[in-house]
Amino acid sequence: MTDHLERVRKAARKMTEDQRERDDAIIAAVKSGESQADVARAADITRQRVGQIAAGVAAGPERALLAPEAGGTFTIAVVQKQDQDSKQPVIGSTTRRALDSLKDTAQSLGISTEEEEIGPPGVINLNRSNLAVMMGPRTSALIAMALSADPAIRWREDERGKWYITDTRTGTDYHSDYDDGWHSGPGGERACFAHIGRVRRPDGRGTFLYLGGAHSPGTAGAVSYFTREMPALWEQARKSAWSAVVRAVTDSAGALISAELATPVYVHGKV
Repeated sequence: MTDHLERVRKAARKMTEDQRERDDAIIAAVKSGESQADVARAADITRQRVGQIAAGVAAGPERALLAPEAGGTFTIAVVQKQDQDSKQPVIGSTTRRALDSLKDTAQSLGISTEEEEIGPPGVINLNRSNLAVMMGPRTSALIAMALSADPAIRWREDERGKWYITDTRTGTDYHSDYDDGWHSGPGGERACFAHIGRVRRPDGRGTFLYLGGAHSPGTAGAVSYFTREMPALWEQARKSAWSAVVRAVTDSAGALISAELATPVYVHGKV
């Protein structure tokens, strides 16, 4: 074994030992009467994951949906927008909550994370391992071009310049209620749609995770569905390229009510 491989082996062993020690401490804290919310904050993981650890539920193979390359950092690329008051680039509050949720999920599975903020004109390197992208095609021509390779789910632009999603297998179009001309439902509820899946990288040497909506509520719904259904998605797609459309429903204030599939999960095979 080379020195480099030996170093990798030692680091992996230490990571396993550290995670085991952390999990033992979490179990002891919960048994002593500490609240799962306090334990989650102390461990910097989600409350859901604390409950799983306390119940003896190990992190499953679905962690590879986030980070196919074991041991690497999970990078989340997220779009910036201009703040109306300060005129400075910021991440919108809805997108920030979705980003934090995705980071929490990754960290709860023992995956180190970092975020990468992308401003106009959306220049981004998509040819990287363990990359997730949370931005729509209207933000970046590079993203739009990469998404055009998806054999089942396509983004299109209407005559008003509004982006919508088409399921090419059924011919169904999905327009966001957040666009002008599309109306809200009872009680001010509105639906927004998102494209989720693992999309082929431009260099053809792998895939990146895509969780992007027509608007930020759609992106939030994509993240909510993905993090909730990771075990089921893993059973269907594993390390293959795949894609689907998520329908996110929000209340009159824009808060997420539900996020469910609008299409089947289409599996496109390994890259």
